[in-house]
Amino acid sequence: MAKCLIALALFSLMGQCCYAQQEAPAETVEPEPTLALDAELLETVSLEPNDLQPSDHAALIAGLDRTRRIERRVAEAAAADFFRTRRSETGPLPDLLKNPEAYHGQLVTLEGQVRRIAIRSINAEQFGINQLYDVWLYVDGGDVPVLIVCAELQPSLKARFPENASEINDVINDVRATGFFLKRVKFGDDQVAPLLATHQPRWIPQVRDPSDPKIEPFVLAPVQLGPSTLKAVENHAYYYLLEKARKTDSSVLDKAAADFYTKRQDARQQQRKRRMPPFIDVFKHRDEYHGQPVMFKGRVRRLVPYTAPENDYGIETLYDLWIYTDDSQNNAAVVVCTDLPEGLKTQMGSDILIDNVAVTGYFFKMMAYQAQDTAHMTPMLIAKKPTWKPVVGGTEPVLPKSVVNILAGLGLVGIVVGFWFVVVRDDRKGRVKTVQEEASFADNEDAKDQVSPEFPSSADGNASLNSTAVKVQQCLTRAKRN
Repeated sequence: MAKCLIALALFSLMGQCCYAQQEAPAETVEPEPTLALDAELLETVSLEPNDLQPSDHAALIAGLDRTRRIERRVAEAAAADFFRTRRSETGPLPDLLKNPEAYHGQLVTLEGQVRRIAIRSINAEQFGINQLYDVWLYVDGGDVPVLIVCAELQPSLKARFPENASEINDVINDVRATGFFLKRVKFGDDQVAPLLATHQPRWIPQVRDPSDPKIEPFVLAPVQLGPSTLKAVENHAYYYLLEKARKTDSSVLDKAAADFYTKRQDARQQQRKRRMPPFIDVFKHRDEYHGQPVMFKGRVRRLVPYTAPENDYGIETLYDLWIYTDDSQNNAAVVVCTDLPEGLKTQMGSDILIDNVAVTGYFFKMMAYQAQDTAHMTPMLIAKKPTWKPVVGGTEPVLPKSVVNILAGLGLVGIVVGFWFVVVRDDRKGRVKTVQEEASFADNEDAKDQVSPEFPSSADGNASLNSTAVKVQQCLTRAKRN
């Protein structure tokens, strides 16, 4: 009897659980966007050449939204797969121009040169949109453009617009767009261009001249000079500078850094000011150094590798390097490198000491970080790889007696010089004080509001603290998600 009662109780309990599961409200899961526009949306979109019509808005907005939600790799792969099914002996654009019906509502990837960008006013308040961008893209230097209608521009492209301007006519190479082919539009004297709808075309500047170290100013426009942590909006500039650094000849960068620093110090002398060491000059005059090559020499206390997030340049591994110079007053410069010399690859660690290291890189920004409950900031360089001249060990050679006598004589001369120094040091003291005041790092007060508690200390190289590499990866991962 007892066994029967237990069985009935279990059966009742199971029934209650099932009922509870049935009554629980189902979670709303947003469906994955399809890789082609629906036929219903395209019914009102005519392929006859004309400008955008109100009847095209629903399909246009759907294309903008789907390219925002579809992962970039997935969209580009879908476009490539569709083109393979075409078995065309030409490229995507010639095939599209010849067979627009086959491409209607399909994803297409095109790359080329932008010659015009204009703001488009659109009356689509029902979709919450009143402004878009028209980007005129020319593929392979051709005469027939593609009209890319997009909802957003990269900050580096948007920075090209003069104040209060509604369009720019500028040549911008290396622009790529993956979007839905929607219709054909007229332009010029009865010419026809295909129209693609995409959330945002991408400018992926390539390094074609390894002897040119200059950075195009628009690349750095989104970078917050700091002090601040890395921002998602800086992702594009960050990876371009890594690509620029690794593709530019090291000797060219070294010379550019030396020339720029010499020019600045010559200007200081003309103003009757003393020479300012590189680290302090960058720290004090970050605006003038932004995007310029800089060389630091000193000792490395931290050198850590990490896997780079997915990026447009195929960079897979990065190295987080902390270098202390003789003039940095125990403040480290953060350097992100794409490569290391063979000797340093066996010396990596988070609490190390490697002397005689030099590195030349582009000054990216001032990084804010927290060290020992105090807000600090430090220069961040983006570089190819450092150089290292290790001290060769071994027994010192025995000096000949004649050389020893000469050195002893020089020692006596040194004593005389020492007395002279004591006499004149009071005069020098006042002049040295002026340089020390210029070298003050009191500007760290600026970092208090922008500090990142996850950023490691530059003073002690504590291995228990999170590395810069982790912070960089977190920022870029957030950028990818957004």
